[in-house]
Amino acid sequence: MSTKFDPQLFFQEANNVALRVAGSELFGLLNRSLDLPAAWAAMVTSETGEDKVVAPGGIVQGGQDDTVAFVRATPIDVAFETETVQSRDGFSCKAEVRASVSVIPERSELRSFLSAVMGSRRVAQAKGLATHLQPAVRSALGQCVSRHDAASLVNARVCEDVADAVAESLKAACFSAGLTQTRPPTVRFESTGLRQVQKERESAAARKVKHDAAHELQRALGRAREEHLDDLASTLGRLSELATASPDVGLPELLRTFTERQRGELYEALFAADTPASTTRWIVVAAGDELLFFDPHAGEAPARRVKVGGVAGPVRSIQVITNAQGGAELLLGAATGVYLWHVDGEAASETYLVEHAPAVRGGFNSVTIAGDRLFASHSELGLCEWKLSDPSTLWVGYHRQGAPKPVNQSGHIPFRPNPMRQSIC
Repeated sequence: MSTKFDPQLFFQEANNVALRVAGSELFGLLNRSLDLPAAWAAMVTSETGEDKVVAPGGIVQGGQDDTVAFVRATPIDVAFETETVQSRDGFSCKAEVRASVSVIPERSELRSFLSAVMGSRRVAQAKGLATHLQPAVRSALGQCVSRHDAASLVNARVCEDVADAVAESLKAACFSAGLTQTRPPTVRFESTGLRQVQKERESAAARKVKHDAAHELQRALGRAREEHLDDLASTLGRLSELATASPDVGLPELLRTFTERQRGELYEALFAADTPASTTRWIVVAAGDELLFFDPHAGEAPARRVKVGGVAGPVRSIQVITNAQGGAELLLGAATGVYLWHVDGEAASETYLVEHAPAVRGGFNSVTIAGDRLFASHSELGLCEWKLSDPSTLWVGYHRQGAPKPVNQSGHIPFRPNPMRQSIC
């Protein structure tokens, strides 16, 4: 006698929803019945097409010519595939939807289920239910999500409304498939783009708070400095009064009448009252084919940008000199020459060029003027000399193996192995 199919192992798998089996696999001459678990129902279809429903936990009786469909009668958790939807403000959001449905163990509902969900298949599982119901979920999400901003979706402020829309859309799909919803669906949204924007906004807000705090600290320090200078001015006034009252007493003797701390404050006051001979006007930085002028008292952005488009190529180094009229000029060491550039100019006033120079990787890293000559050092072209009044006169006779000997403005030319590409004038 052949062994018959035992569906009990199938009943124990939580993901299994339905099973269709021919009577010949279940029943024999001596065994024409089968006990159902409490969570499973069945419908026996005879050879003539007559259907008989067996309630959960009942006894299935049939013959070898019958077909038996077993269905789970308890709620089934369904996890739908992640849907990517577009929010009202243009963010892509991933929606995770979960629902719980149950097969209705009644004749007409079971017929709808077998026709709509199982078709010709032998087995139906929870994943198959999700695939069948997915279009209804997709339709509801597409219509509802486009009315909300991504933040409202991700922060779950409107997820209940979206879940209601999904439940309403599932109602018709479940009705036509012999299913019923056993609890409201849940919807959760996530958006990588929104999270990135939120992170950037939080970072910007933190930077603003830090900037405002630093600005307030500077203001407080300024007020404290002014108050301190007032105290120093009072101390200087006292010293002046003593000097007026005792014209025959020298300043060292007058200073000794103050405490050590007061004397330190007096020296500080004298230095503070001293007007500096010069102040920094610009911080100049060479950046390839541009000069960036930064105001030392302003923000981080350059206040002025000047394009360097000369024949000597991009700038590698900057030195500052004072011309005969007392103005500041820049000596710009470039790839194959030197630009003489007035600090307020928009173009080079002179270009000292090494004509027909070979291809080089670096540039002139140090430039100076001695008398009526301009000297510049280059790690590949060597030490070059021009006559200031005639940029076409070039002497290149100082290059040899190893580093040239340093010479300064009093007759020696300085060579910097690692010059900074910036200058202060």
